[in-house]
Amino acid sequence: MILGLSLISINFQFGYSQTCSGSLGDPVVNITFGSGGVNAVPLPTGSTTYSYSGDVCPNDGFYNISSRSISCFGDTWHTVNSDHTPNDKEGRMMVINASFQAGDFYTQKVSGLCGGTTYEFSSWILNILKSSSCFSQGIQPDITFTIESTSGAVISSYNTGNIAAGTEPNWKQYGFFFTAPNGVTELVIRMTNNAVGGCGNDLALDDITFRACGPAITATNTTNLASNKLCEGEPGTINLSAEISLGYNDPAFQWQMNNNDGQGWNDIPGANQPAYILNLVSANKEGYQFRLAVAEKLNLNSASCRILSSVLNVEISKDPVADAGLDITIIEGGSTTISGKAEGSNLRFIWTPSSYLSNTTILNPVVNPPESTTYLLTVISDDGCNLTSSDEVFIKVLKNPVIPNTFTPNGDLKNDLWNIIALDSYADATIKVYNRYGQIIFESIGYAEPWDGSFRGKPLPVGVYFYIIDLKRGSPVLKGSVSVLR
Repeated sequence: MILGLSLISINFQFGYSQTCSGSLGDPVVNITFGSGGVNAVPLPTGSTTYSYSGDVCPNDGFYNISSRSISCFGDTWHTVNSDHTPNDKEGRMMVINASFQAGDFYTQKVSGLCGGTTYEFSSWILNILKSSSCFSQGIQPDITFTIESTSGAVISSYNTGNIAAGTEPNWKQYGFFFTAPNGVTELVIRMTNNAVGGCGNDLALDDITFRACGPAITATNTTNLASNKLCEGEPGTINLSAEISLGYNDPAFQWQMNNNDGQGWNDIPGANQPAYILNLVSANKEGYQFRLAVAEKLNLNSASCRILSSVLNVEISKDPVADAGLDITIIEGGSTTISGKAEGSNLRFIWTPSSYLSNTTILNPVVNPPESTTYLLTVISDDGCNLTSSDEVFIKVLKNPVIPNTFTPNGDLKNDLWNIIALDSYADATIKVYNRYGQIIFESIGYAEPWDGSFRGKPLPVGVYFYIIDLKRGSPVLKGSVSVLR
């Protein structure tokens, strides 16, 4: 533990935010107003003294829950296209047209607290009125944050003062911190309107939070990755340490880990000192997240009463992934580009065999083998883990058809069929044979059954016939003649 000054330095100047300057815990209250579309359902009964309106532009004394606000009331309001919550797609906010009388914007009972623990109560607030509206004399929002006992007695409070309008919409955080009285486990938080209604006093609220506040924690991953590379599926060591400023009388510590598996944060058994070494049996390819929880010793097991360090992300060198692409069919004498892909870091590529490849060390070489060939892509990661992966692709080479210019369908079982060598490999080829008058006398898709020199079951006379063969693979159409002899 590093000795130093206490984190708490309260500025009592009126209207200045007094938010926590140390480390915060997970929110005990975290009101983001949800996400998903323009309008939503009203807040729970008792959460506000204002009335819900489904209108995008609520009137005096009303509010809506919306993901955006257009330039309402004759363009006197800003157009606000998103809420404040980071990475919140279609996130919502509470848009309020304050009334002429004082009222509660938001209130909620908070349970599970620890007496003697310092908490921060804050919200992000936006004056939605343009500074030029109301002849530049618009009423400015003024909000009091109050901490009360469950019986209604005020324990602590903070006033924002006037929240100035601007030429552009500008979210700003307001709030304060206080210490819960000993023995108190439940409190009421309240945000109250102090300004009058009329032309102005229009605002948006988002991200109302209540959370533990404590000394500053500086967490560090001190693992020497140059000599201790963390490789997927392999053993490894992670060195964690933290420095904590003064502020707790009897601090206790608990390191937590998130395996990035959707299960969230879990305590690491035995990891209860600022410095901790974690020995991994088999490193998870998704990596890890770590954070340190700190609280007074008696409060450490209460999530509402402890603070947390920033999150440490530990990346694991993943096994490379080789993908040689889909099998390809080409015609003899042709070429194609292999659609190889790979995932990983610091990769090298090797194709084998090397024959008929334009380059054996790139992902997408051009290949033109004379025979059907299976090629192996090997991907090698040089990031310190010496990992490899491989995959195969089959290049099927269709032989060029050999077309006889004559055959003798006379029933002697010798050369009775027009056998075109290799044409049966082209399943989608079209074959058409014409007589000298241009009449189609034979046609097929594919050539599973060779032509026997007949038309509609009857032998054709001796003569010259003409063919058109389309192999359907981008190759030139084959044209010529064949003689039928008897």
